Amino acid sequence: MQGKDAVVIGAVSEKGGSGKSTFLANLAVAHALAGRRVTILDTDTQETASDWAALRQSWNVAQIPCYARTGREVYPLIRELAEECDLLLVDVGGRAEDREKKVMIEVAMTLYAADHIFIPVNHSGAGLWTLKKMEQLIAYSKQKNARLKAFVLPALVSPQLVEKDVATIGAFLEEYGLTGVFEPLENAFSFRRPYVHAHDQGLSVLETTDRDGRKAREEMEELFYEIQEKM
Repeated sequence: MQGKDAVVIGAVSEKGGSGKSTFLANLAVAHALAGRRVTILDTDTQETASDWAALRQSWNVAQIPCYARTGREVYPLIRELAEECDLLLVDVGGRAEDREKKVMIEVAMTLYAADHIFIPVNHSGAGLWTLKKMEQLIAYSKQKNARLKAFVLPALVSPQLVEKDVATIGAFLEEYGLTGVFEPLENAFSFRRPYVHAHDQGLSVLETTDRDGRKAREEMEELFYEIQEKM
């Protein structure tokens, strides 16, 4: 993570409820705890990341600046913010430019500027087919942005079925010839209540100390280390 500009990471999902904002919040705190200057750009109209960052202001914890933009303002703001921090995390929700083209403006703007993107999916058919739908957009974006790497994040899976879900995602990528487009992560961001409880308070599970959150903290640390290696 060297150079003048920040590393830019996007968490991309076409639908709500994928876990991307909660994952991004935990990743932001993990990097902040490692001593990096972290900024979040919220391009999702649900503004979950913005709400989370606002809640943090009432806690004696590292404050993480969060900006909200949508549409074609996203790309220039990414370039601007990347000059002022070590890591810029972009929370991306898809929004169609018009009904005919169905161009996801925020997704496209982020792909053109990002170093890495993470796409949270589970083993369900709908989740996996999201990858197939994004294949052409990722391939096109790589023509404009050679740095771009796309990773598949097993998300909101049962903690007991992580290994199975990781294998299912890998098999899907292999079957449909997507291994050259997406790289699956070995660690998951599973469905655990401590993530939700911490996020609802404006915190990361890494900032909690209760016994119930131990496994979630361990999981997030392992995921963080894997992502560090990818960077």
